[in-house]
Amino acid sequence: MPEPGRGEVLVKVERVGVCGSDLHYFTEGRIGPYVVEYPFVLGHEAGGKVVKLGEGVEGLEPGDTVALEPGIACGRCSFCLSGRYHLCPDVRFFATPPIDGVFSEYVAHPAALSFKVPPHMDSLDAALIEPLAVGFHAAGQGGAVLGQKAVVFGTGCIGLMSLLALKARGLAGIAVSDVMPKRLQKALSLGAAHAVNSREEDFAEATARITSGEGWDLAIETSGAEAAARLAIETAKKGATIVLVGYAPSGEMTLPLSLALDKELTFKTVFRYHHIYPMAIEAVAAGRIRPRDVATHEFEFDDLQNALDQSVSNKAEVVKSVIRISWSPAGRRGVTLCPAFGRDSPRHAFSRAGAPALAIDRAPPVLAVSRAGTLSLAMPGRSAPRSATVSALSLSLAPGPCRWSGVGPPGLNRTGPCEGAAIKELQVKPPHTPTLAACAAAAILMLSACPGGEQPSQPATPAAPAAAPAVPPAAPEAGGAEPSAPAAAVGSAAQGAPSAGDPAASGPADGARTVRPMKVGMTVQDLSNQLWAGACDALEKLVEGNGGDFTYLDCKSNVSAQVGQIENFVASGVDIIVIQPAEANAVEAPLAAARAKGIKVYCWDEDIENADINWLIDNYELGRMIGKGAADWINQKYGGKAEVAILDYPQLEILLRRGNGIADAIAEFAPESRVVARDSAINPTEGMSKTETFLQGHPDIRVIAAIGGGGAVGANEAVKGSGKPVAEFGIFAADATPEELEAMKNGEAVRFSILITGTPKEIGAELYRWISKLYDGDPVERRVYRELIPVTPANFEQYYGK
Repeated sequence: MPEPGRGEVLVKVERVGVCGSDLHYFTEGRIGPYVVEYPFVLGHEAGGKVVKLGEGVEGLEPGDTVALEPGIACGRCSFCLSGRYHLCPDVRFFATPPIDGVFSEYVAHPAALSFKVPPHMDSLDAALIEPLAVGFHAAGQGGAVLGQKAVVFGTGCIGLMSLLALKARGLAGIAVSDVMPKRLQKALSLGAAHAVNSREEDFAEATARITSGEGWDLAIETSGAEAAARLAIETAKKGATIVLVGYAPSGEMTLPLSLALDKELTFKTVFRYHHIYPMAIEAVAAGRIRPRDVATHEFEFDDLQNALDQSVSNKAEVVKSVIRISWSPAGRRGVTLCPAFGRDSPRHAFSRAGAPALAIDRAPPVLAVSRAGTLSLAMPGRSAPRSATVSALSLSLAPGPCRWSGVGPPGLNRTGPCEGAAIKELQVKPPHTPTLAACAAAAILMLSACPGGEQPSQPATPAAPAAAPAVPPAAPEAGGAEPSAPAAAVGSAAQGAPSAGDPAASGPADGARTVRPMKVGMTVQDLSNQLWAGACDALEKLVEGNGGDFTYLDCKSNVSAQVGQIENFVASGVDIIVIQPAEANAVEAPLAAARAKGIKVYCWDEDIENADINWLIDNYELGRMIGKGAADWINQKYGGKAEVAILDYPQLEILLRRGNGIADAIAEFAPESRVVARDSAINPTEGMSKTETFLQGHPDIRVIAAIGGGGAVGANEAVKGSGKPVAEFGIFAADATPEELEAMKNGEAVRFSILITGTPKEIGAELYRWISKLYDGDPVERRVYRELIPVTPANFEQYYGK
């Protein structure tokens, strides 16, 4: 437990908000120039109670609830002396490298930056003063005054806090813009007068309607999206002010500055805040605004990993997460995350020196490397291994009590629960960042310190560092059987390389194996979709079986992560990038940079400018096919009248079109039916959870139409667990995943799905055919449309198990 120094107070932290900057460090390991180069503690939006006073502290007492301003400036530079201390070059700011954050139980902090809140405000109110301060600073930078027509772009936490700040400054009739319906509804509940979904409504037309054709006096852009910044310029009134708050994923934007010059616009930017806390606390205390209404989810300290995962992957639902810090008399140093080691990296407690400070479980952990290049640290007692993908490893091994599974130097004994080697050293080669290496090193520190366990009966001989193959052989599950072939047998069938008899090994057209030493990097939205994952595996076999190098990554539908993956591919010198964009507009710039270096780009499921081939789906037509299948079943089963739920995914424009196609087809072909519930789900977990909620609120729902197989599989599980006869339900979707086909085989609720192109192997073969053309320099079509194949219980056997 820290001790408060002179002028400091010891605070027992009670609540900490999860900020967008925490999520950037968590997913990418950096924000602009601020780079995580070793494990450190996240969290900077803190509220808690004073428990001890340092020497010389006045005005605070033990038991006071305080809001902690997280930046400690030097007090001596020109910025500090002029009152702009937030620009101090030597500021020490919680959770900004190299300064640890406050996801911990206690913190010693300057009393001057620990602001007491009134008794009727609690630690939740106190923790939310920090993001509210950003909103107040944005409003101040814009010179917000009564009577202005203002718009806020983005309805995440900072956008909503900016809305509240504008309200507190007396503005009325405030508009907000976003593409997520639930976030827009949240903004309306907080006092926005107008909410514009810029995907569904022409924003310029909405602006003309709301402002009587004049345009905005003030625009605050909080999303970091280039498209939003352009809209702000295009719809601003002459002489208006535009405040830029959000960070662009790539760090750059291309904006119509000639138009800005013609309008004589004023641009202001926001970097944190200064002298805001007392004003913000007063506004909350007086009841003029309620920032606590922005917080949509609260998680316990021990559920921090899930809180961060949900904040990244479920943005439509999770607007603002707050962590309730559990407390123990001894105190803990806080939870340290290794952001760049992957969002599923293990959680540890670390001292400030970076040494392990939390004993790991008694059973030894297992480090595994899969054939696809995934480094996995399996911790006993955890529900799943934590992993990150790397392209090349250099390993040095020494005897020890930890198990080693997967790739290793020849002769390494990999059998038995305690036989093997502890990892002594691991180096990650380019293109991966030092951040990844540092976090990997932290994991290795834990392995090296692994307590307990029997010594191996036949210890492995320490081996010199050996370069693992770029795509190692398949690792068994933790504790599973050892591979049947030695690790050195690169390219053998035992390592997953296609054999001559494997259909996936055949060439793109005639089955001939043409050696193409191409280097391919692929980034997809979400590998929890088994169809996508299977297609990636099939493409991997084809590329590597024909002499190439293939790396595929999962961006978890996170745009910033995907931009970083593209940049890494470019740095590693790939010949071809295959991308399934998380957001089309956001990847245009990095892909343009890739093409400028001679890299070919194959875009999966989007029509983007900076691609040599766009492999497309007519998503509206696909949605209509799903909806038509559902309507036909309703007409046959229920005489044309049923309650319907739709599992869509409006976060992606292409899937929004698909969801709209479903709704339109049901309205056209089963007009007496009603869509009574609609929510987003892209994986089985979300599909099951949302369907359970649907059935609780609307017990007469009998049809669930989903934009993809993930939601459909989850919906099927929810139906089976509902206690109602499965025969009463119909689930209609796309993808025809193995799980959907299995449900059809078993006579469950899945009645219809659309196979897009074919089986995963067929998709992989089609991808390989086109990237081979790109690699060989053959002429290609820029737009290629995929085949849509209806699959029902009558014909599923053609595709089942294929």
